[in-house]
Amino acid sequence: MLFDRDNDWTAVRIKGKPLTIFAAAPLGPSAREEMTKLLGPIPDDPQAKAAQRNDFATRALTEFFWRDDIPDFSLLWLSEPDLSEHNYAPGSPEALAAVKAVDHDLAMVLGALEKKKVRDSTDLFVVSDHGFSTIRRSIDIVALLNRAGFHAAKEFSETPTPGDILVCGNGGTVLFYVRDHDRAVTQRLVDWLQHGDFAGVIFARDKLDGTFPLNAARLDTPNAADIVMSFRCDGQTQNQFGVAGMIDADWYRKAGEGTHASLSPFDIHNTLNAAGPDFQIGFEDKLPTSNVDIAPEVMAILDLPLSYKADGRGLIEARRNFPEKPSTEVPTRTFEVIRDFSDGRWKQTFHVSRYSTAEYLDEGNGSFTKK
Repeated sequence: MLFDRDNDWTAVRIKGKPLTIFAAAPLGPSAREEMTKLLGPIPDDPQAKAAQRNDFATRALTEFFWRDDIPDFSLLWLSEPDLSEHNYAPGSPEALAAVKAVDHDLAMVLGALEKKKVRDSTDLFVVSDHGFSTIRRSIDIVALLNRAGFHAAKEFSETPTPGDILVCGNGGTVLFYVRDHDRAVTQRLVDWLQHGDFAGVIFARDKLDGTFPLNAARLDTPNAADIVMSFRCDGQTQNQFGVAGMIDADWYRKAGEGTHASLSPFDIHNTLNAAGPDFQIGFEDKLPTSNVDIAPEVMAILDLPLSYKADGRGLIEARRNFPEKPSTEVPTRTFEVIRDFSDGRWKQTFHVSRYSTAEYLDEGNGSFTKK
């Protein structure tokens, strides 16, 4: 089910946070009318619960799109437990209820496959697009920067001058765009971040002491930020519901809620379950995998050639009756940089694994130690 961001979407708010609902945007008017006649109105009302919307989306797939036949490939996207873990934190009663609700949606999919007599010949992937951490502290970076003498903003109301900093929060990561790539300001920004108590890993467009280059994390796009900072993470401390994985985060959410996008292993190592005729039963994959592996794996299952060089790989170690026994050797590499100051030391690390042709970012963290 594809979503067209330019057609028939509705913005609502949950707990004061914006949420975009795509109300069957890809469908033409006649198909949409046919679907709502079969299933009832699309639940795009702000009062509708996420479980209702996900239930409708699942029924749209199983009862409308699959009514005549089941195609070679289908994608069902559900908004939970993402919303509940953001708003109430991992392990919260609301998040657990959301998991139970989408489990019901999965049962609906399996039931539809059973009814069509294709369940035993269908492979299913249940996958999340990221993991989750609980916010330990919400950090207003812009306010702190301006207090420290920088000229920073979340958006500019006037034309910025050289050295002004545009600060873009992304949950567990913040991107800093320095006007005209002012080297002196960028260096001072890095010095300030490395002395703080919330920075975890710092990537830089230019070569700067105590940072990693942007390309270490595949961030070196033409319009990349001057500085990208992943917040510091704590994998030992548990949240209010007994779930480990705490990070400092940007200003969009408050402490005690959930977020992601840092280099915490709790954010990076997400969920992937696969079941069906092509996969072993009860197999736990010990080799590194990530979401970039899904496309090559699906193409291999469908026996379709890849027309491009994929970043990922096929999950051959998980397949049933695969003729070759895959290697279990996983080269790992730890990148470390240290920068000494007169008043202390900044140290950051970054762990990467490689298997077959794919490279995986495992985790990263850093801290400043005073003398």
